[in-house]
Amino acid sequence: MRFFYSIYLVFALLLLFFSCSSKDQSDQKIISINPTAASESTLLSVFVEEVKFIKLETKEESILAGTREIIIKDRFIYAVDKFQKAVLIFDMEGQFVTKLLKLGDGPDQYRNLGPVFISDDESTIEVIEMMGEKSRRLTYSMPDFTLLDASPFNTPWSNSWRRDGEIYYFSTQQIENNIDGEATNAAIIVRDENNQLSSIFPKTIETKSSGFSPFNESLTENKNGDLFISLVYDDTFYQLKNKEAIPVMSIDFGSFGIDHSISFESIERQMEYLAQQTEGKASFPVLNIEDPRLLVFSYYFKENGSNGLHQYLDFKERNKVIHTKSILNDLSPFPEKVFLSSYFFTIKHEVMHKGYLVDIVLPSYSLNGKKEIEVEGLGLIHAEDNPIVMLMKMRDL
Repeated sequence: MRFFYSIYLVFALLLLFFSCSSKDQSDQKIISINPTAASESTLLSVFVEEVKFIKLETKEESILAGTREIIIKDRFIYAVDKFQKAVLIFDMEGQFVTKLLKLGDGPDQYRNLGPVFISDDESTIEVIEMMGEKSRRLTYSMPDFTLLDASPFNTPWSNSWRRDGEIYYFSTQQIENNIDGEATNAAIIVRDENNQLSSIFPKTIETKSSGFSPFNESLTENKNGDLFISLVYDDTFYQLKNKEAIPVMSIDFGSFGIDHSISFESIERQMEYLAQQTEGKASFPVLNIEDPRLLVFSYYFKENGSNGLHQYLDFKERNKVIHTKSILNDLSPFPEKVFLSSYFFTIKHEVMHKGYLVDIVLPSYSLNGKKEIEVEGLGLIHAEDNPIVMLMKMRDL
């Protein structure tokens, strides 16, 4: 089986190749960024008027050993556990309901838990085994998890994915794959309705069967169903349509930008460059929200040998921009900081749900070394508790 790692809060990295598209890039928006101009901190109350929490119930049958992704729908919250290879389902109050755990070789079981998709009406759950050409797609009914369909489904090795009808997009981030017998480290692999794979931004580099990424979520979707992708070693954000990546926005870091040509070197050489030559440089912008009201992206800036996550918020209707190193929560006693990031702490999620901003709070991190704390409205929180969904109602700026 193919072997690859993901490292998120520190630099270990990967890949993908930069700006190249069949579309003219002259119409794309360009945002100039000076990382040293970011404020040290911004209070959450500047742009949020109310917060509420959904504490995912922690009991023996609902403990999340390693949350890979949280999917918030209308009726339920779905937590994908990468260690148990299970999907745990909670109601909108955070109470545990049931779990899909059918790992095995039986006729209605999956052999590996790769991408998970929930139907819009929450009547079915789709599991794709990430096993390359040996993969299958299995569809189960909910809530009884009866197998409705199982079929072959050639699946690229990747770390994030989305579907648009019968077209699937896989962000492969330099992970080595094979298309029509040829090895590729393409940035994006598309699977069409005929189970055929094709690549966007193809390249071939030396990986020694490893890949590294500063973020494990490359994709975001807005309320109109538009899909966007952020690529490593590329300061341009793209919209995905059919089998094309169309540039829509670029971040110009000026002299603070890293050398993107390193993406064509071996993974080993990339690691050396990132470790030794990026002090005072900005890198790896990720589009977190592209909404008619709000644009949010984050990026890393290396100071004193450490990479800090900077956050940029553009409230379009009010012509207000917040560019900051830290968002401090002054609306509730917990957590101390808020991250509008679709991948921080390696838990993938959409950062906006029904007009609310979303942060996934990980108690083991947010308790700052404490074993437990008592929080008004949330009760006793232990470091080993399940993640907490934080919903933030935006202020009318």
